Amino acid sequence: MKDRMKSKRKELGLSLQKVADLAGTGKSYIWELENSNIKKPSAEKLLEIAIALKTTTEFLLTGMEIKENETMLLRSYHRMDDEDKGKLQRIASLFANEV
Repeated sequence: MKDRMKSKRKELGLSLQKVADLAGTGKSYIWELENSNIKKPSAEKLLEIAIALKTTTEFLLTGMEIKENETMLLRSYHRMDDEDKGKLQRIASLFANEV
């Protein structure tokens, strides 16, 4: 994760301080994530960092790129209540079984 964070930050031309400001955390915390083997951040903090870096938590954790429309879908899903998430999961399951 640390290499992907640093690479993405440099690709965007962002300073450690700018990423920290965008993610609502400290510059030293971002530096530690990029340069040491501290434990992974919480899911909430990881999401904030991913948004600051214009990427996804999936990419930061695994290196797998997700297309922009998939990212928008995932963010919409995360804002849904549990009932709507269940409905969407059932619909997706139906489509998956047809393939």
